[in-house]
Amino acid sequence: MFSAIIGFFNHNTGGNVTGGNVTIDGAYSVRTFTSNGTLTVSNANINMSYLVVGAGGSGNLNNYGGAGGGNVAQGAFTAGGTYTITIGDGVTGNGISSISTVVSANKGNDQFAYPGSRNGADSGSYFGGSTAGIGAFIAGGGGAGFGANGFNATSGFGGDGGNGIISNISGSNTYYAGGGGGGSISGVGTGGLGGGGNGGSTGSGLPLAENGDPNTGGGGGAAGPVPNGGTGGSGIIIVRYLTPF
Repeated sequence: MFSAIIGFFNHNTGGNVTGGNVTIDGAYSVRTFTSNGTLTVSNANINMSYLVVGAGGSGNLNNYGGAGGGNVAQGAFTAGGTYTITIGDGVTGNGISSISTVVSANKGNDQFAYPGSRNGADSGSYFGGSTAGIGAFIAGGGGAGFGANGFNATSGFGGDGGNGIISNISGSNTYYAGGGGGGSISGVGTGGLGGGGNGGSTGSGLPLAENGDPNTGGGGGAAGPVPNGGTGGSGIIIVRYLTPF
């Protein structure tokens, strides 16, 4: 929660800020970056809080486990000058989100980085859920969110993804970096709060794996016993500061 951090700042005087999509929340300005860009602060130094969310990991290609949510960095800095904003890409390229020279947040763990495992992938200090079942009833564990462990599978049913972390930096409570749901042939796990994709299955009437939601850092859902696990959701960066006068 950012109110405690911002409460120590004096009101910013002078200064000009550009970059991102700006909204106003009472006495504060909020700038949200959903794609690469530049944050520029001129004429004065301005105290800012930040939320930096890396891209989510990708679900397993054929082993049922859900992916981990992206890593999250929160804090504050005194901004002055120009900063390159990089948003992590959950599909191709760099999954790391960063404010240059200030802070970065890594991509969530891909489930296919765990060879031979049907467990969900980890995220930060949280762990993916474990697999369960045998034969046609094997199911994968849910991926961890950045705020909670993934859930264990049960025989034939994939585990749910762990929830991500909640932040009110935008002016409303929002989850980021949820884990992807586990897959199976029978029943799928639900993605965790914070954009985690649901798991997939090839069972009759059951859905394919879902991608993590864009600009949440949500992990991709796991495939069933065929390829095409969901890809991770892209990252996001938000900065918040007392509006200069």
